Amino acid sequence: MAEFEIPRFDDPLPIDRVIFAIRLVDSFTGGTVRGPVEARIKALGVRARRNLTGLLVFVNLDTRPTYDVQIEARAAGFFDVDISVPRPADDASDAQRLQPVQLQPLPTAPFTHETTLVRGVVVRAGAAIADVRIEAVEQGLVDPTVFRSRSDTRGAFVLPLRLAPSNASPDSQPSAAFVFTFKADGLPDRQLPATVADGTAYRFGVPVELRDPVVSPLLLPVGL
Repeated sequence: MAEFEIPRFDDPLPIDRVIFAIRLVDSFTGGTVRGPVEARIKALGVRARRNLTGLLVFVNLDTRPTYDVQIEARAAGFFDVDISVPRPADDASDAQRLQPVQLQPLPTAPFTHETTLVRGVVVRAGAAIADVRIEAVEQGLVDPTVFRSRSDTRGAFVLPLRLAPSNASPDSQPSAAFVFTFKADGLPDRQLPATVADGTAYRFGVPVELRDPVVSPLLLPVGL
């Protein structure tokens, strides 16, 4: 006769120990990203668990100084991200175990019609450049917000913006002067000033050339 092990319900249940958790943050809205994003520790192949609050949680990890984490976010409309997370101390608090990570939207990500957008393509000697870092800062502010984006493998980028509160009349459309900075490894930074109106989508009329530029592309409202 086969023998079966009878479960003992008074045995202690296994307890998972949280090592650290990742909060995914939309770099534009500041809200938590709850879309189809996954994260794994590259050296271990261990994938995070998503809890009810949207955090990606890693439990029961081996002891090492840092964990190299790959975040796969393209299915949710954001660039993938690689980060290194130091192992928290054994007595770390929940807050100390929480690692916020900003995600930047892909050029193909959807936006509402009210969002102020700047799109374009970045090239070097006419060839598209990936992973160019693009920053925009509104001028004339004491402590301006820095809006950030990057280019994809086609050199394309999208940069959503928010204008600082304006004293303009409710009957007029607020606008502001920005400086757009393009940063690529091995090349000098290129800066382009432009004025944008609130709630308008724009595109640079020609690709932004980063090597020996001779043309300053105009920022045109979409549709022109």
